[in-house]
Formats: sequence, structure tokens, C-alpha cells
Amino acid sequence: REKLNDLLLTHLRPTLYLAQQTQLLAGNISIVHKVTGGSRTFKGEEVAGVQIVENAVERIRAGQGELFLVGAACNAARPDLLLIRELNGQADLPLGSMGAFMVIESAEYARKRGAKVYAKIRDVDLVTSGKKGSGVTLKMPKEAERELAPLFGHGMEAQFPLGIALAALLSSKDGTLIEVRDRSAANALGKAVVERVEA
Repeated sequence: REKLNDLLLTHLRPTLYLAQQTQLLAGNISIVHKVTGGSRTFKGEEVAGVQIVENAVERIRAGQGELFLVGAACNAARPDLLLIRELNGQADLPLGSMGAFMVIESAEYARKRGAKVYAKIRDVDLVTSGKKGSGVTLKMPKEAERELAPLFGHGMEAQFPLGIALAALLSSKDGTLIEVRDRSAANALGKAVVERVEA
């Protein structure tokens, strides 16, 4: 019994909203990989995806932590989600089931543990915007913005972490500086700049 109590205290990170799918996935990932430490839950659909990345980056810069597991998931086939979209006149919005989880850590900590670094998140901002757009886009130098929704569907809070992950993979491959923009939420614009890290 003491061993079980010890495992519960050191290997599980309960949250107030564990019944949500995103929290269940985060909990499962934490258990499998023996993640310990604090846990934060962000709610608010699209804006929450921007806030989780922004929070991790700011806490690393402030010296409040060195490594964070961040991410979100969306089950597009949930009946309640489909009903809400129908009632709000958004039935034509292409939803997409997706999950995007990644490790965000300080450069020094990544070097210490010998991790492969894909890219650096230079800036993350959540600013007031007067108009609602079409979702997450990737903007590369000298190219038009590319929307993710036609490829993956609209993934609610999971789409911004997905955009960051894709930008990190693309920038690590060809050295391009990529801006990720999320215009999904009303009156808010999430932005991040992702750039290659030289080996």
C-alpha cells in the first residue's frame, strides 16, 4: 500500500479537468513517461493552444522551469462538438481529429540530456485582434501564408501546437524562419516565430 501511495504521488499529476480528452491524453503520456511535477490546465478552445506554448516559453525564460511537456488534442467526431458547430452556424467548418504534444525546454537543459533540438521558439504572443480568420497558418519568408485546415481540418486547441511542431520540423530541415499564426479565436491572434538552431 505504501508503494502504491508513493507511485500515486510521484507518477500521476491529477488536474481539475481530468475528464477532458486532452487531459486524459496528457495524463496517459505523463504516466507512461514517468513525468512528475506541476500540471496546468488551459481552457478556452483555440486560445488555450496558444496559451500553453506561451506559458511554457515564458516560464523557461523566467527560470521557473527547464522542461515542459505541452500539447492538446481534439476529437472532431464528438457529438457535442458537432452539435455546437451546427447551432453556431459553423457546420461547414472542416473539423479534424488531431493530437499534438511536444517537449519545450531550455537550450542548456537539452544539451545536458543530449536531446535532438529541432528548432527554437523565438517569440510567442497572444494579442487582441478585431477579426476572426480561418485558423492556423504557416508563413515562410517570400512565400504566401499556408493554411493548415485544408490539410488537417480545424483542430480547436490542438491546432496551434500542431503548427509549432510542423514549423519546428520544417525549419530544422531547410533553415527557414517560420511564423505560426492562429486567427481562429474571436478577438485574439496567436503568433509564434520558430527558427532553426545551428548544431
